[in-house]
Amino acid sequence: MQLKIPNTEVITSVSDSQHEILRNIIQLYCPQGFDADFTYNTGGFYKKGIPQPLWKYDIKPLAPDVIQADVRNLPFNSSSIKSAVFDPPFLAGSNINSKPYIMAKRYTMFKNMTDLQMMYTDALREISRVLSPGGILVFKCQDVIHGKQFYTNSVFVVNRAKDCGFECIDQFVCINRNPIVQIRGQQMHSRKVHTYFLIFRKRSRIRKKKGVVHEL
Repeated sequence: MQLKIPNTEVITSVSDSQHEILRNIIQLYCPQGFDADFTYNTGGFYKKGIPQPLWKYDIKPLAPDVIQADVRNLPFNSSSIKSAVFDPPFLAGSNINSKPYIMAKRYTMFKNMTDLQMMYTDALREISRVLSPGGILVFKCQDVIHGKQFYTNSVFVVNRAKDCGFECIDQFVCINRNPIVQIRGQQMHSRKVHTYFLIFRKRSRIRKKKGVVHEL
Protein backbone atom coordinates (compact mmCIF):
# COMPACT_ATOMS: atom_id res chain seq x y z
CA MET A 1 0.00 0.00 0.00
CA GLN A 2 1.47 3.32 -1.06
CA LEU A 3 1.41 6.07 1.52
CA LYS A 4 0.04 9.44 0.49
CA ILE A 5 2.49 12.16 1.41
CA PRO A 6 0.73 15.47 2.19
CA ASN A 7 1.72 18.56 0.27
CA THR A 8 4.08 20.44 2.58
CA GLU A 9 4.69 23.41 0.29
CA VAL A 10 3.82 26.58 2.15
CA ILE A 11 1.75 29.19 0.34
CA THR A 12 3.07 32.64 1.14
CA SER A 13 1.45 36.03 0.68
CA VAL A 14 4.09 37.63 -1.58
CA SER A 15 5.15 36.78 -5.14
CA ASP A 16 6.47 38.46 -8.27
CA SER A 17 4.11 36.34 -10.38
CA GLN A 18 0.38 37.04 -10.53
CA HIS A 19 -0.10 33.57 -11.99
CA GLU A 20 1.48 31.98 -8.93
CA ILE A 21 -0.82 34.08 -6.76
CA LEU A 22 -3.89 33.05 -8.75
CA ARG A 23 -2.89 29.38 -8.55
CA ASN A 24 -2.56 29.74 -4.78
CA ILE A 25 -5.94 31.46 -4.51
CA ILE A 26 -7.56 28.66 -6.50
CA GLN A 27 -5.89 26.04 -4.32
CA LEU A 28 -7.00 27.70 -1.09
CA TYR A 29 -10.43 29.09 -1.95
CA CYS A 30 -11.69 28.11 -5.42
CA PRO A 31 -10.69 24.50 -6.17
CA GLN A 32 -13.15 24.40 -9.10
CA GLY A 33 -11.69 27.57 -10.62
CA PHE A 34 -13.48 30.89 -11.07
CA ASP A 35 -17.09 31.19 -12.20
CA ALA A 36 -16.78 34.66 -13.69
CA ASP A 37 -14.34 37.41 -14.57
CA PHE A 38 -16.05 40.80 -14.90
CA THR A 39 -13.03 42.63 -16.38
CA TYR A 40 -11.62 39.92 -18.62
CA ASN A 41 -9.82 42.20 -21.10
CA THR A 42 -7.61 39.87 -23.19
CA GLY A 43 -7.42 37.13 -20.56
CA GLY A 44 -3.93 37.86 -19.29
CA PHE A 45 -4.71 36.19 -15.97
CA TYR A 46 -5.47 32.85 -17.61
CA LYS A 47 -2.08 31.65 -18.69
CA LYS A 48 0.52 29.30 -17.24
CA GLY A 49 -2.05 26.74 -16.19
CA ILE A 50 -4.73 29.07 -14.79
CA PRO A 51 -8.10 27.69 -15.97
CA GLN A 52 -10.43 29.98 -17.90
CA PRO A 53 -13.50 31.27 -16.03
CA LEU A 54 -16.90 29.88 -16.98
CA TRP A 55 -18.18 33.35 -17.90
CA LYS A 56 -16.11 36.16 -19.39
CA TYR A 57 -17.34 39.74 -19.29
CA ASP A 58 -15.98 43.18 -20.07
CA ILE A 59 -17.49 46.60 -20.70
CA LYS A 60 -15.53 46.69 -24.00
CA PRO A 61 -14.92 43.09 -25.11
CA LEU A 62 -11.64 42.45 -26.92
CA ALA A 63 -12.23 38.78 -27.73
CA PRO A 64 -15.14 37.03 -29.50
CA ASP A 65 -16.04 34.82 -26.52
CA VAL A 66 -16.27 37.76 -24.08
CA ILE A 67 -19.76 39.12 -23.33
CA GLN A 68 -20.34 42.85 -23.10
CA ALA A 69 -21.52 43.87 -19.62
CA ASP A 70 -21.01 46.63 -17.09
CA VAL A 71 -19.91 45.25 -13.73
CA ARG A 72 -22.40 47.65 -12.13
CA ASN A 73 -25.29 45.93 -13.92
CA LEU A 74 -24.53 42.24 -14.39
CA PRO A 75 -26.72 39.74 -16.29
CA PHE A 76 -26.95 37.32 -13.36
CA ASN A 77 -29.71 36.41 -10.97
CA SER A 78 -29.11 37.25 -7.34
CA SER A 79 -26.93 34.77 -5.42
CA SER A 80 -26.29 32.75 -8.58
CA ILE A 81 -22.49 32.39 -8.77
CA LYS A 82 -19.87 31.10 -6.35
CA SER A 83 -16.67 32.93 -7.31
CA ALA A 84 -15.58 35.96 -9.31
CA VAL A 85 -12.52 37.96 -10.32
CA PHE A 86 -12.52 41.77 -10.56
CA ASP A 87 -9.51 43.71 -11.83
CA PRO A 88 -10.66 47.31 -12.34
CA PRO A 89 -8.49 50.24 -13.49
CA PHE A 90 -6.70 52.07 -10.68
CA LEU A 91 -5.43 55.19 -12.47
CA ALA A 92 -6.96 58.66 -12.30
CA GLY A 93 -6.02 62.08 -13.65
CA SER A 94 -7.55 65.23 -15.04
CA ASN A 95 -5.09 65.13 -17.94
CA ILE A 96 -6.61 61.95 -19.34
CA ASN A 97 -7.35 63.56 -22.73
CA SER A 98 -4.24 65.71 -23.08
CA LYS A 99 -1.08 64.21 -21.68
CA PRO A 100 -1.93 60.74 -20.39
CA TYR A 101 0.45 58.80 -18.18
CA ILE A 102 2.39 55.91 -19.70
CA MET A 103 0.18 53.31 -17.99
CA ALA A 104 -2.97 55.13 -19.13
CA LYS A 105 -2.01 54.34 -22.71
CA ARG A 106 -2.38 50.67 -21.84
CA TYR A 107 -5.30 50.71 -19.42
CA THR A 108 -8.48 52.69 -18.80
CA MET A 109 -8.08 55.78 -16.66
CA PHE A 110 -10.66 57.48 -14.42
CA LYS A 111 -11.08 61.24 -14.62
CA ASN A 112 -10.52 61.62 -10.86
CA MET A 113 -10.40 59.61 -7.64
CA THR A 114 -14.03 60.38 -6.85
CA ASP A 115 -15.11 58.64 -10.06
CA LEU A 116 -12.85 55.71 -9.24
CA GLN A 117 -14.27 55.30 -5.74
CA MET A 118 -17.86 55.59 -6.96
CA MET A 119 -17.25 52.90 -9.57
CA TYR A 120 -15.60 50.59 -7.04
CA THR A 121 -18.50 51.05 -4.61
CA ASP A 122 -21.20 50.44 -7.23
CA ALA A 123 -19.33 47.39 -8.52
CA LEU A 124 -18.99 45.89 -5.04
CA ARG A 125 -22.72 46.29 -4.43
CA GLU A 126 -23.57 44.53 -7.68
CA ILE A 127 -21.04 41.74 -7.19
CA SER A 128 -22.42 41.19 -3.70
CA ARG A 129 -25.86 40.82 -5.25
CA VAL A 130 -24.85 38.11 -7.72
CA LEU A 131 -22.54 36.13 -5.41
CA SER A 132 -24.10 33.42 -3.29
CA PRO A 133 -23.53 33.42 0.49
CA GLY A 134 -20.03 32.14 1.12
CA GLY A 135 -19.01 33.11 -2.43
CA ILE A 136 -15.46 34.29 -3.11
CA LEU A 137 -14.43 37.57 -4.74
CA VAL A 138 -10.85 38.20 -5.88
CA PHE A 139 -10.32 41.97 -6.15
CA LYS A 140 -7.04 43.24 -7.61
CA CYS A 141 -6.15 46.82 -6.69
CA GLN A 142 -3.23 49.17 -6.16
CA ASP A 143 -2.51 52.13 -3.92
CA VAL A 144 -1.69 55.25 -5.94
CA ILE A 145 -0.36 58.77 -5.85
CA HIS A 146 -2.73 61.31 -7.38
CA GLY A 147 -2.37 65.07 -7.19
CA LYS A 148 0.61 64.65 -4.87
CA GLN A 149 -1.64 62.80 -2.42
CA PHE A 150 -1.34 59.16 -1.38
CA TYR A 151 -4.55 57.15 -1.79
CA THR A 152 -4.79 53.77 -0.06
CA ASN A 153 -7.17 52.18 -2.54
CA SER A 154 -6.68 48.84 -0.82
CA VAL A 155 -8.03 50.22 2.47
CA PHE A 156 -10.92 51.89 0.67
CA VAL A 157 -11.85 48.63 -1.04
CA VAL A 158 -11.76 46.64 2.21
CA ASN A 159 -14.01 49.18 3.94
CA ARG A 160 -16.52 49.45 1.10
CA ALA A 161 -16.57 45.67 0.68
CA LYS A 162 -17.46 45.31 4.36
CA ASP A 163 -20.35 47.74 3.85
CA CYS A 164 -21.52 45.57 0.94
CA GLY A 165 -21.63 42.35 2.94
CA PHE A 166 -18.11 40.99 2.44
CA GLU A 167 -15.40 39.99 4.87
CA CYS A 168 -11.75 40.18 3.85
CA ILE A 169 -10.28 36.74 4.50
CA ASP A 170 -6.86 36.99 2.84
CA GLN A 171 -4.43 39.22 1.00
CA PHE A 172 -1.67 38.57 -1.53
CA VAL A 173 0.95 41.07 -2.67
CA CYS A 174 2.34 40.94 -6.21
CA ILE A 175 5.71 42.65 -6.68
CA ASN A 176 6.52 44.21 -10.06
CA ARG A 177 10.23 43.59 -10.63
CA ASN A 178 10.32 45.77 -13.76
CA PRO A 179 8.06 48.76 -13.10
CA ILE A 180 7.48 51.58 -15.55
CA VAL A 181 9.16 54.57 -13.89
CA GLN A 182 8.46 58.16 -14.89
CA ILE A 183 10.02 61.01 -12.91
CA ARG A 184 8.28 64.38 -12.96
CA GLY A 185 10.22 66.92 -10.92
CA GLN A 186 11.16 66.19 -7.33
CA GLN A 187 10.00 62.85 -6.01
CA MET A 188 7.61 63.27 -3.06
CA HIS A 189 6.45 59.68 -2.48
CA SER A 190 7.78 56.18 -2.93
CA ARG A 191 7.09 54.60 -6.32
CA LYS A 192 4.43 51.94 -5.88
CA VAL A 193 5.70 48.66 -7.35
CA HIS A 194 3.19 46.24 -5.87
CA THR A 195 -0.47 45.37 -6.29
CA TYR A 196 -2.88 43.61 -3.97
CA PHE A 197 -5.07 40.59 -4.56
CA LEU A 198 -7.72 40.95 -1.86
CA ILE A 199 -9.81 37.87 -1.11
CA PHE A 200 -13.37 38.45 0.10
CA ARG A 201 -16.06 36.05 1.21
CA LYS A 202 -19.68 37.12 1.03
CA ARG A 203 -21.21 36.92 4.47
CA SER A 204 -24.51 35.24 5.14
CA ARG A 205 -27.41 37.57 5.88
CA ILE A 206 -27.15 39.70 9.01
CA ARG A 207 -29.90 39.91 11.58
CA LYS A 208 -30.34 42.03 14.68
CA LYS A 209 -31.48 40.56 17.96
CA LYS A 210 -31.85 42.60 21.13
CA GLY A 211 -29.49 45.26 19.88
CA VAL A 212 -26.76 42.78 18.89
CA VAL A 213 -25.78 42.05 15.32
CA HIS A 214 -25.45 38.33 14.55
CA GLU A 215 -23.83 36.86 11.46
CA LEU A 216 -25.67 33.82 10.12
